[in-house]
Amino acid sequence: MNVALPAIATELEVGTDALQWMVNAYVLVIAGLMLTCGALGDRYGRKRLLLIGLGVFGVSSAVAAGVDSAALLIAARGVMGLGAAIMMPVAFAVLAALFGPAERGKAVSFLVMGLGVGIPLGPIIGGYLLEHFWWGSIFLINVPIAIIGAIAIAVLLPESRDPSPRRPDVLGAVLSMAGLASLVYGVIEAPGRGWSDPVTIYAISAGLVVLTGFVAWELRVRDPMIDLHLFAQPQFLWASIAGVLVTFGSSDCCSSSRSTCSSSSVTTPSAPGSGCFR
Repeated sequence: MNVALPAIATELEVGTDALQWMVNAYVLVIAGLMLTCGALGDRYGRKRLLLIGLGVFGVSSAVAAGVDSAALLIAARGVMGLGAAIMMPVAFAVLAALFGPAERGKAVSFLVMGLGVGIPLGPIIGGYLLEHFWWGSIFLINVPIAIIGAIAIAVLLPESRDPSPRRPDVLGAVLSMAGLASLVYGVIEAPGRGWSDPVTIYAISAGLVVLTGFVAWELRVRDPMIDLHLFAQPQFLWASIAGVLVTFGSSDCCSSSRSTCSSSSVTTPSAPGSGCFR
């Protein structure tokens, strides 16, 4: 949505802070809920969770396309983040269930590559839509994609889940959500506030402390939310690192694009999107 920020700023008459939270609400929700949603897929069925995630993402995208206030758009973006948080970890888990050890690495590589390709394609497609339609079209295009994806999953994907599900790790879920959300919030606020600002320092420090507690708890509890010993396996470790790099790359693009769009929204409000897509 970054290329649409100037148009949104003009149409909804909002400032830079609101624009930043339209982007950040999505990132924060993904960061906080991804681990928990992945564990839910193992327990309640990965196909079911994928369909739920696509439904949540599609409906919230349709809502975002028609809102007329910054607060509603920020809320819709947060719900879109919930849908993405459900789909992303479950998609990797589905690959592990569908493909054997010999093919699993290739399947994960193709998925990560697809996510990486989506980073540069997003601004290009968004810019085209802004040239021909209104800013809400960048969200509305998600709806048919979600519908097609849901139909394909419902018809082609077999259900899979952990045959011996563990007891819900409630404390682990709370610690992971709180720690990741705090850490990501600190990183998001750092460019604007500065790395030495108390809010940045407290948020990052609190996140690291809580995540340390999460690791200690997961290593001790009988039924952990995520088996941390899996990271000793090179295939799992590198797949996880690749996913993190893609996520950080996307966030970096968002930060750069947000800065450019914010400047453009001030200097050229009569040409929404022109500062980000030429």
